[in-house]
Amino acid sequence: MNQNRVQASEVAPRAGLADISILANASLTSVTGTDMTSNAQGNYDLALKYSGTGLASVGVADKKVLVYALPAELQGKVVGGATVDIDANLLPITPGDIPGVSLLFGALGTAIDGVDKLVAIPAVKAAFDSLSTIQNLGAYQETLPATVSPDGKTISVDFTQGFGKYVHQAYVALFDTLRDAIAAIDVKNPIAAIPVKLLQEASADLFAIIDAIADGTSDILDNALNANLLGSMNGTLHTTVSDPGVASATVKAGAINNALISADVLTATEQEGEAVTLNFPTTAVNPIENYDVAAPVITQPVAGQTQVAGQVTLTQPIPDGTTFEAVVTLPDGSQLTGTVESDGTFKSAGVDQLAAGQTVTNG
Repeated sequence: MNQNRVQASEVAPRAGLADISILANASLTSVTGTDMTSNAQGNYDLALKYSGTGLASVGVADKKVLVYALPAELQGKVVGGATVDIDANLLPITPGDIPGVSLLFGALGTAIDGVDKLVAIPAVKAAFDSLSTIQNLGAYQETLPATVSPDGKTISVDFTQGFGKYVHQAYVALFDTLRDAIAAIDVKNPIAAIPVKLLQEASADLFAIIDAIADGTSDILDNALNANLLGSMNGTLHTTVSDPGVASATVKAGAINNALISADVLTATEQEGEAVTLNFPTTAVNPIENYDVAAPVITQPVAGQTQVAGQVTLTQPIPDGTTFEAVVTLPDGSQLTGTVESDGTFKSAGVDQLAAGQTVTNG
């Protein structure tokens, strides 16, 4: 019994979408509307936008994957591949406060103050001071190729690498003004020569770290910005599907921290993902378009009858939802109908008594 308890405790529970999601307040919409119109080739162009706000725990290095779950009606219907437009806003940061950078940044500030007391360097001071305040990192925008799974159940895109590269470049670019201002210092006062040299040495140490961040050889930024980085974002899937042959199909989507679209991830997305239902035009099909309908045969009528009966040979199988009526034309030209039963027999509605010599026809 104890052994069974241990084994049961080691079984990992199935993750729900909330456990792996990177966005909150999410929604999925069709940019072009939910009523689909076919293109010149008879296919349907989709533009599905997934939007939300980054969770507080989402950092630079965390996996960032958009996954769209296709319903059975659209599986195997994707033609020409797929792309996703990523538009992710970053939350502002204070560049000089980043751990791993702040100590060197502070040392440079001390050197700048020392020089500034001897000779004014307003451009350097202004550039340095701006890095001590909150700065905007802008938005990561890129169109990426998406992956259609071999079984046709999902379309996904991993934008972790592109997002991380953008963050590094945006952060490093914030220091360009300071770098240029320091390089432009031209102090002719010999008294300031030593402080200027100290400033240049301090800046060299700082910019060595900045350059390492730029070329990806330092993970300082990834470690420092491990949360509270991703603001509002959206990803718009562009793909084309052939006619699904149904009136509607519902696509679901999620933004997750897992690049492996496992069965559990797919199930979570299908059950809990944001949904949009697309409506496709359908053409009504005549159920008996290729069905041979035999002419009814009237049982020999007898004078005095008040009903006309007969038989129709019905070809099997009969199209689903199809019923037949036999039309009987009386001597005065009027017509009566009778429902054809499943065995092919029919009886017309009641009439006046038939008289000898009258002719009754069928249709």
